[in-house]
Amino acid sequence: MKAGRLGLVIALACAWVGTAGGEGLLVIPNSALRAVWAFDPFDGALVDDAFIVDTENLRTPHTPIDSGRGTILISDQTANAVFEYAYDGTYLGRIVDQPNHGIQNLRGIALHDGQLYVTVAAGPHSGTVQRFELDGTGQSTFASGIIASPYYVLFREHDVLVPDSNDHNLERFTLAGAPLPPFHNAATSALRFPQQVYARGNGNLYVAGFSAVRGIYEFDATGTQLNFYDVGNLGVRGVWELGNGRILYCAAGTTAGASGGTVGVLDPTTGVYEVVVASASWTFRHVAWIPVPTPPAACPGDANGDTVVDFADISPFIAALKAGSDANWTCDLDAGYGPYLNSDANGDGVVSFADISPFIALLKNPPAACVSQCP
Repeated sequence: MKAGRLGLVIALACAWVGTAGGEGLLVIPNSALRAVWAFDPFDGALVDDAFIVDTENLRTPHTPIDSGRGTILISDQTANAVFEYAYDGTYLGRIVDQPNHGIQNLRGIALHDGQLYVTVAAGPHSGTVQRFELDGTGQSTFASGIIASPYYVLFREHDVLVPDSNDHNLERFTLAGAPLPPFHNAATSALRFPQQVYARGNGNLYVAGFSAVRGIYEFDATGTQLNFYDVGNLGVRGVWELGNGRILYCAAGTTAGASGGTVGVLDPTTGVYEVVVASASWTFRHVAWIPVPTPPAACPGDANGDTVVDFADISPFIAALKAGSDANWTCDLDAGYGPYLNSDANGDGVVSFADISPFIALLKNPPAACVSQCP
C-alpha cells in the first residue's frame, strides 16, 4: 500500500472493517497511469489512488483477480503477461507471458479450482481461453472455436460465459470447455462489445456494454434482458455490485465523445448515476474484489509497540516527538498501525507537544492491551 498520509490510512481502515458486504477492497486498473486504484466495496468511494503503482512492469493493466493464495493477479493487455503482486503492492513476478506461453492481447482472467484462465485475442492462441496452473505450467486450451475476440471469463455453477467483442455474443461453454448455445445472441438486444460480466447473488447478470448502445445491461440467469442503464452514453468496461445495492462502473470518456476515463456509481432503482472520479488523462478497466487482511487495532500511547501502554513507552514517545512525521512513519502509515502512529496520542495526525498531556493521561489510565507491532 502506498498511502503516505494519515487520512488515507483512516479511509483504508474503514474499508477493511466495513459493514456487511463491504469488507476487503474493490480494485480497478488505471492503465494510463500503470496503476491500480482501490475503492470501498460498500459505497464505491475512492480509498487509494496508488494501491499498486508499477511503471516498470505494467503497460496496460486490464483485469485484476484475487489469487486465492494471498496475492493479486493482473492481466496486462500489451505487456502480454499476467503479473502477481502482494496485497501491499509489492511486485512478485510473472505467472505467464508471451515468450514462454505464446499469448498476446490478454484481457479478462479468472481463477477456478485453483487454475488460471486467460482470454487471448492475438498470436498463436488467438480466440481462445488458455488454462494454466498458478506456477505457469500445464498450459492447455480450455475454450476455442466460437470466440474470435474473448474479453472476459465468468464461471457459474454449471457453465462458463465468455463475452466476444467481435460478434457481440455472450458465448457459453460447459465447465469442461465444450461449446454450448450462446447465453446471449447479439441479434436479440442492443448489447455491443460486451466486456466485464458480474454475477449477482440472485443469479442475474450485469454486463458492461462498451459500444453503442453504451451502458449497463442486466440479464436473468437464462439470458433474457431485464434492464438497461445509461450512464451518460459512456462505453462501460467494468461493473460490480456494491454492498449498498448500487453498481460501481468504470467507463471510457468523461462525457459522451470525450477521451479519458470515469468511475461512477449507479442507483439501479432510480437510474441516477454519480461520478466518483474522472479525468481526460485516465483509463479504467475491469473491477475485482480482494480480501485485504484486517489490520491489527491501533493502541494510542503504545509508543514501543509491545501491545501495552506503560512507563516503557516514555522514551520511545520522546523519540517520536523529536522525529515528528518523518520517514519513520512510513511503515506505520502503510500498515495503518504501529509505534510511531500510536505516539499520536490526541489523534490529530501529527506527533507534537500537543500529544504530551493525552499521553500522560493514557499512562494513568491505559487502554486494554492491543496488537500494535509494525514489522
